[in-house]
Amino acid sequence: MPPESEFSNLFHQISKKSRGNIPQDYSQWPAEWTTIRYKSYPRFPKIVLDKTDPSINLAKALRERKSSRDFAQRSIGKAQLSTLLEYSCGKKQEGEPYRVHPSAGARYPLECYPIVFLSNPSLPAGLYHYNVDDHALDVLMPQNFKADQIDRFFTYPWAKNASMALVITAIFSRTTQKYGDRGYRNALIEAGHMGQNLYLVGVSLGLKCTAIAGTRDENIESFLDIDGVTESLVYALLFD
Repeated sequence: MPPESEFSNLFHQISKKSRGNIPQDYSQWPAEWTTIRYKSYPRFPKIVLDKTDPSINLAKALRERKSSRDFAQRSIGKAQLSTLLEYSCGKKQEGEPYRVHPSAGARYPLECYPIVFLSNPSLPAGLYHYNVDDHALDVLMPQNFKADQIDRFFTYPWAKNASMALVITAIFSRTTQKYGDRGYRNALIEAGHMGQNLYLVGVSLGLKCTAIAGTRDENIESFLDIDGVTESLVYALLFD
């Protein structure tokens, strides 16, 4: 068995050639390859988010984009979160399935879970899921957080000063059933696309943001009630 440090290289080399058996003729594709899936929680209450049309200077946002860790525990409101999600991982147009970030084969394996640590009059603290299809928040668990609870999610002490985390997960089968092992690579690349969108939209809203690699994956996955296998954490960002 190779050392742990070699597993990533081994997977990278194997996935260079594993692209799945994809016929050139689209008519031979199974329906599952062209069906865009959305995760939803139909039995949970929802908070409908308003559509917005913000003015964003892309060049200015790119120049000002940075990772900020000097959080001041400023609460984030529903309108800010709505804009952040709509223009980072929401639909491009009403009535069409395509989203604002690229996805290999339009498979869209990613899901986004806002964890609001600090309550705002328009947005209580708790765990939410972004329902892309409805542009709404599925209210999974209203909850007030203490510092030691946030410490269970992240390895860095400054994380508990953030007012919100956006946890991005991947349902890998959406992509791998078409692209094989290469689909796993595609899902990680897609998370990067979404993360950059979140940074740029966050800057335009005057929010501080940092991507954080120091996640305690098993603790977060348990909190989200996902198995960590068919759906697993791949990325997290903190906001204030």
